[in-house]
Amino acid sequence: MNLIESLPRLLEQDELNQISIKVNLIGGFYDAGDNVKFVWPMSFTTTLLSWAAIEYQNEISSANQLGYLRSSIKWATDFILRAHTSPTTLYTQVGDGNSDHSCSERPEDMDTPRTLYKINSSSPGSSAALASAALVFKTVDSNYSSKLLSHAKSVSILVELVFDKMV
Repeated sequence: MNLIESLPRLLEQDELNQISIKVNLIGGFYDAGDNVKFVWPMSFTTTLLSWAAIEYQNEISSANQLGYLRSSIKWATDFILRAHTSPTTLYTQVGDGNSDHSCSERPEDMDTPRTLYKINSSSPGSSAALASAALVFKTVDSNYSSKLLSHAKSVSILVELVFDKMV
């Protein structure tokens, strides 16, 4: 079974693992060949992909790759949007980095606990991936771009609240 054929099963597994806290964290990218999803590296990668789409749009478009690039960005930002469950909460990690780094199995065979970590008004976050992706989609999907920008602003406000508490 290839990854595409097993995708519905993967999604069901993620849904089952998240149901106890009622947050849908399907999608996004796994990190380092294991079964952990880290929002920070995903956000960094998404920001770089977004800036490449902005700065090199003509070159990427001439190679007929802009649609694929936008799809990759959207796959990550859709996950980040789902992880931003309220103005003061952003889930930043799915899975336990220590135990999952010790386990090498296909995501479709994953049976490890999907421990969740989040930032809230007590700990900081980042909005660069959402803000830069909003620019990528501004001319091709303005509704999605507005949604990304709205969430980016909300996460930025959360960062400011936390920073003010720290200073």
